[in-house]
Amino acid sequence: MILNEPFVSSAQLPALRVGGVYPARVVGRLAGGRVNLQLEGRSIPARTATPVSMGEGLQVEVLAIVPELVLRVVGRERHV
Repeated sequence: MILNEPFVSSAQLPALRVGGVYPARVVGRLAGGRVNLQLEGRSIPARTATPVSMGEGLQVEVLAIVPELVLRVVGRERHV
């Protein structure tokens, strides 16, 4: 599960809907095991208990938007 940081305002988030599945990419590593996700053209700082790799493509489902964005990894990009 991936959760966005509470200091990111909803105005900074892309237009998402609960239940929607979106492509995302891990574009950076931050302190404390956090990552930056590229999601719908925006870079979103996130914390995750799911192991992810730099540059990895993910499919994420939106579980909640308020009070914070909650995403669940439902797929991973396959490398051939």
